[in-house]
Amino acid sequence: MLLVSTYLMVFRSATLGYVDLSRRPQTENYGGIRPGCWINVLPAGGLVLMPDATDRCTCSYLVKASIGLAPCAALSRTPPATGN
Repeated sequence: MLLVSTYLMVFRSATLGYVDLSRRPQTENYGGIRPGCWINVLPAGGLVLMPDATDRCTCSYLVKASIGLAPCAALSRTPPATGN
């Protein structure tokens, strides 16, 4: 499955594959995680969301987790947590 937003194209490769459309088009891989066979990666609202899709998966390296990725600029605006 291939999903495209204004600046990002994401797809299932050997891992999470993506192309940053705002730069020179080149396939990159975000290693260590792999989208599921049925539910894939969703670029939405400036985030990349990958819901857990291991229910019927028989792949050799599945990761049972839901993952959300945000750009570093978005994270730098978040105030640091304070301990109580």
